[in-house]
Amino acid sequence: MAGERIHRIAHETEIAAPAGVVYGLIADAESWPLFLSPAVHVELLDFATHEERIRTWAVLDGAVRCRISRRVLDPRRRRVDFRYDPVPGPARTMRGTWQVEERGAHACRLVLRHEYGVPRELHGEAPRTGRMLAAADAEVLECLRRLAERWTELDRLILSFEDEIRVKGPPELVHDFLYRVDDWPGAVPHVVRTELAEREPGVQRVAMDVRGSDGVVRPTESVRVCFPHAGRLVHKQTRTPP
Repeated sequence: MAGERIHRIAHETEIAAPAGVVYGLIADAESWPLFLSPAVHVELLDFATHEERIRTWAVLDGAVRCRISRRVLDPRRRRVDFRYDPVPGPARTMRGTWQVEERGAHACRLVLRHEYGVPRELHGEAPRTGRMLAAADAEVLECLRRLAERWTELDRLILSFEDEIRVKGPPELVHDFLYRVDDWPGAVPHVVRTELAEREPGVQRVAMDVRGSDGVVRPTESVRVCFPHAGRLVHKQTRTPP
């Protein structure tokens, strides 16, 4: 495109796991928060046959960032093409490809490519964008490699449970109490201290000291994405107790 300079970066890793397993982990974006440490929450916005649009919240470059991307899934070629819309940061365009290349029954190579265009007048920002992508790509590839190489254990690595309670009161008040996590010390018995950072409405980073059943106080850290109109809060602990 006129007035735009295109930059390309690629990262790859060898994985001791079947190519189909690795492709399945990439294709199932809604499970990323379980498996990939930077991912906090993924929502499927719309989908058609082998095409989808997703919104992802992830910790990138030390901050929680929200990205919307369109993906085209090709299970036969074990390839996923994606592009960001809108494009984050100074880039004018940003797209990429996940490609899984079979290397044997239990071995494959995973390649992640990014291509981004930066307006010539902002070309000085291109290296920073490249460094941020490179760091994120390397972390995600390493997470996928470690996970995929435990492919025979994946089913037992996931534990799900659910609790519920009925409250005689307006749901708005319940949501408000959950949202105001900085008021929990003194109101929630095991919470000793909280420190809240909310740079944009509804996206919270929380440091919390909690007292365990053994009486020991331990630190935790979480990212919370809040949807007040839906009465929903999604949270992921980014630092868990021992």
